[in-house]
Amino acid sequence: MIAVIILAAGVGNRYGTKIPKQFLKINKKEIIEISIDVFKQCKDVDFISIVTNNEYVDHCQKFKVDKIVIGGEKRRESVYNGLVNLPEKTEYVIVHDAVRPLIDTDLVNKHISLIKTNKYAAIDTVVGITDNLIETNNDGYHIKIIPRKNIRLSFTPETFNYRILLECHKKRIEQNLEIPEIYDDASLVNYFGHIVKTIEMKGFNSKITFKDDLELIKYFIDK
Repeated sequence: MIAVIILAAGVGNRYGTKIPKQFLKINKKEIIEISIDVFKQCKDVDFISIVTNNEYVDHCQKFKVDKIVIGGEKRRESVYNGLVNLPEKTEYVIVHDAVRPLIDTDLVNKHISLIKTNKYAAIDTVVGITDNLIETNNDGYHIKIIPRKNIRLSFTPETFNYRILLECHKKRIEQNLEIPEIYDDASLVNYFGHIVKTIEMKGFNSKITFKDDLELIKYFIDK
């Protein structure tokens, strides 16, 4: 069984609107709804859940997904809440940010095909960079040039062996680990020694954080 967790618990403080950005509209459709529709079109997806904050549980009922879960204060807490509320027969799980609407069924199906080989604990969506990366010190001086050849930006969706991802989250909780450099679940799985395979995405799928980001997303959707 393949399940999807769509993370929509953020309140959008940096975006600066009363309505969380995942519930704003692009062409009369809420941003979260764009991703939901993509996953519903994937025949191998069996179960879709939304993790949201308590205030928007009723709002999310209209999307007609299989489960709505209340998230935590931090992203990792929301993911864990989503994981423990999946059906017991779940084998694989796709974790996706609601504010990354530029996905399609082809990308999701590639994730599913790779994870079902059972060669990898996780599949991560990445995009190559075209700009130089420079490490600086606290005073703003160049310290080091980081070669961009093998550098990638990590996006969602991320797809996992469900049991492995759940085990990694439980280990983090049991060991009370605070790992500042780990923001996503593929990195968490890799931290605990599991193999993560990447899929390089064509195009653009940066998340919506600021108002300018929404305008850029609108441009790509219209295009």
